[in-house]
Amino acid sequence: MEKKSFWSENKQAMKKLWATHFVMCIFGLMTYLPFNTKIDENGNKPAGWWLALFACIIAILFMWYIIDLFIWEVGAKDQIRGQEANTMNGFKGFVLGLIVAIPDFILGALYTFFWYYQEYIWAKNPAFIISLITGTWESMFMGIKATLLDNGFPFYFLITPFIPVIFTGISYLLGTKEKSFIPRPKRKAD
Repeated sequence: MEKKSFWSENKQAMKKLWATHFVMCIFGLMTYLPFNTKIDENGNKPAGWWLALFACIIAILFMWYIIDLFIWEVGAKDQIRGQEANTMNGFKGFVLGLIVAIPDFILGALYTFFWYYQEYIWAKNPAFIISLITGTWESMFMGIKATLLDNGFPFYFLITPFIPVIFTGISYLLGTKEKSFIPRPKRKAD
């Protein structure tokens, strides 16, 4: 498949993936921010700690559901048109996910870089700004970071972009096989 035809053919799917990520970051903020995740001096976890973790898991599953709703259709249509063999051996979903995750990877790399140098005077303000932007953009995963990792794992935002990539790839592959976790009617050729 030529690059130009790949971009024109999949432009709509990539726009939907970016829109899904934007909606999920708003949803993630709404589910994560209301809860207290600070552990007290005795090591007791507040109820908000558990609620933030549960809300994060629900947000991640909801993100997979939304991605699956339309990427499964892309895979099913490609399979019906006989294009599965021509679309990178069925890995088109992973490629689409990786392309859409480019801003996530950039933010994750910047976050990690500034996390290491945040003690230096030249990096204090950029570290704060990048941390704020990255935490907002990846807010659907912040419940796990706040509860289980407690800011001690700087590579977290380098790992989180792979989650939607995997969701996109799996949904596309399931669409090409007309199998799904969500009940769907069998597709007919367009």
